[in-house]
Amino acid sequence: MTKHPNKLKEDCRQEAYDYYHENIEPLPKKEDGSFDESTGKMSNNEADAFRHAYTSGVFSKEYYSKTIADFLGQGNEIKNPNPENQRNMDLWNNNVGRKYSKKSKNRQELAQLLKIALKNGELIISLDDLRKHMKSMRMRAIKTLWGPSSIHI
Repeated sequence: MTKHPNKLKEDCRQEAYDYYHENIEPLPKKEDGSFDESTGKMSNNEADAFRHAYTSGVFSKEYYSKTIADFLGQGNEIKNPNPENQRNMDLWNNNVGRKYSKKSKNRQELAQLLKIALKNGELIISLDDLRKHMKSMRMRAIKTLWGPSSIHI
């Protein structure tokens, strides 16, 4: 049975940070050993890009659908509004994760492929990146028509 999206999202967050910490670069931790997101060193950067890509890739695998993973990712961006450049970064990286989900057999292989994608510059790791994700522009239109409060996940 597939997990509820909120539970799966939290599991993916932990798995992505664990993999990133062990295989790419150490991440800040609290005294209790949990990752410390309050430092600002895990948002709008490589770690954040990797987490978004990994989570969306896992959602594609778990729900057997890139479309469902895409819908849930867009819904998350509407439910938790961010500035346009941050939303663009998140949606771009979500798309990269879905792409590699199809090419991987399991979560470990997905993480390995995303590490390569990160090193090859496929992920957006800076809010100053000029690449644009088309859905970011479409989401602006959706929010204008329906507003963020009308979409629930």
